[in-house]
Parts: sequence; structure tokens; C-alpha cells
Amino acid sequence: MSDIKSSSRYSSKKSLPYEKALSSTISQINKNRDDIIKNKVYCPIELKNVYTLLEDREVLKSKIEESFKRANAQKQNVKAAICPHAGYDYALETNSHVYASIDVENVKNIFILGPNHHIYNKGFLFPRVEKYETPFGFLQINKQIISDIIKSDTHNLYSFIDPDDDEEEHSIEMQLPLIKYIIKDKDIKIVPIYVGSIGNDLKKIDLFANPLKKYFQDQHNLFLFSSDFCHYGPRFRFTNILQKYSDTFIFKQIENMDKDAVNIISHHDLTGFVDYLNETHNTICGSNPIKIMLNLLQHYSASVSTKLMHYSQSNHAKSRSDSSVSYAGVISTVN
Repeated sequence: MSDIKSSSRYSSKKSLPYEKALSSTISQINKNRDDIIKNKVYCPIELKNVYTLLEDREVLKSKIEESFKRANAQKQNVKAAICPHAGYDYALETNSHVYASIDVENVKNIFILGPNHHIYNKGFLFPRVEKYETPFGFLQINKQIISDIIKSDTHNLYSFIDPDDDEEEHSIEMQLPLIKYIIKDKDIKIVPIYVGSIGNDLKKIDLFANPLKKYFQDQHNLFLFSSDFCHYGPRFRFTNILQKYSDTFIFKQIENMDKDAVNIISHHDLTGFVDYLNETHNTICGSNPIKIMLNLLQHYSASVSTKLMHYSQSNHAKSRSDSSVSYAGVISTVN
């Protein structure tokens, strides 16, 4: 979990009504871990901390509506998107430019691929539960798709995440309220996938992506890839930016570096993205999900255009002692 989001999570502000209600629910759930597995209902613990500036779900809804209006985005046939996973007080604006652009009219499943910040794993992990709870209602997980992928996995690439680790991880969780907000009561299921370390070997990346290719080809499936971009500063152990990104201020250097990555992504250049990571060492926490995205786009049968919708930073770093996290909202639309 990024430290930027951590500061929001452990806010000393007085608990708000919704937070209290959800905290009570979580306490009850945590009394019996067996019941969580038995009942297949999991209320993500992070949700009680997401809304430190929001009074209740109606206020949250209003905040999202206002942010969507400011985005003023046109609905598009989005096939894939990169979405930040920082707290809403940092990344809601960027996320709104993505989610407000998504037309869900013909969508049946939403795949969400996010990195693991709390545990190290190779391969992909699915949740064991059947649904996630959000402030706007439940999101049903497509267990059939998960079962089919597991059964067809001859290389042992896919497994299940422990409920405690699922509870701690926020990269997918932060997308859930926004997903529920845009789909409302539509019968759309989700397929959450935690992406572990997959390396930079193109053949191995292709091997990891293979089980998802038939689902990516399906026009009724939307794919979201959860990632923040540069984590800059001593707390992230990253302060060295290549000379070619030189600019007046550090935050502009960071932006230049991040947008170079976005440019490579917009060309669906997996090799270029891997080379970029090796050269810049940019701390893009969702780089592994993005590698999968680029592989899937390269094998997609239709013509797709990928573009940056919005870019922002948590702080404008002006010295090497400053810290910031960057957010890029990117969509891939079918032409």
C-alpha cells in the first residue's frame, strides 16, 4: 500500500456515521473467519477508511457525481483502462475521467487486475469469496469464469488468495465503489485478479496472459488494470530521474517520465514498456498488470486506440526530500 494512501487511511479525524456502521459490520465478520468462507460474503475492510472526508454513502455519491460532471467525458466503447488505486481524496478526479467514459450497456463481466502490495507471489490469485460489498450494494464475482480458468491452467499460474491478504490489499478494492456506481443495478459480474511478479521475459508474460485471451476477445468483457504511476521521494527510495526528463521542477520531471510511459502504452508496445522500466526504474506499482494489458491488446482482433484521459500528482515535489505519487487515467477504446 502506498504511503500516500496510508496517511488517509489512518486519519485521526472523528469516525463518521458510515464508517461506524461499516466498522461494526467488519468487527462482526472478523469474529468468525470460518463464516466468511462459509457465507462467501466479504466486506472489504479498506472501505471503512476510504471516505475520511465523506459523511455517508449519499455524500460519497454526490462527490462522485460532481467529479464525473467536472470530467465531462463522453461515453465510449472502452475495452480496457488503467485506473489509480489511491484514496479518493487523491485520485478520484483522475479515476472519474476513466469511469465516466465507460459505456457499460453491453458489458457482462468486468475483469479487474491489480498488484499485490502486501504479499509477494508469482502468478495470479483469485479471491475465494462470491461477492464484495460496496457502499452502493454488492458486486457479484463470476465464480464460473474463475473455475474455468483454474481448470484450464496447466502451468499452475493461477491460485487463490488468503482472505486475510485479500482483506489487506487495496488495489482492486479501491475500484469497487466506482464500478458499482457506473453499473448500478445491471447484471454485471466482476472477476478480480491479483497479479504477482511475472518478470520481464516476453514469452513468460504471454504465458501468464494466455488464459485471459479468450475473455479479452469477448466484446461483452471490460478489463480494468489498477495502477498508480511514479512514487517519488525518500520514503519510496526513488529520487533519481534520468537527465532526458530534465525540467525546471522535479514534479515536471516526474510528469515527463510518467507521460513517456503512457506514450509507450498508447502504442501497445510491450517490449518498449519493459525496456522503459529497465531504463528508468520508474516505480509504477501496477507495472505487472500493465504488461498483461499490453500483451492482450497486441493479440486483440479489433482495432483499438489508447489515450491518456487525465494525469495528476498527490503533491508537486520541488526538492529531493519531497514525496509524491502520480496517477494516470488511460482508456483503450474499440475503433
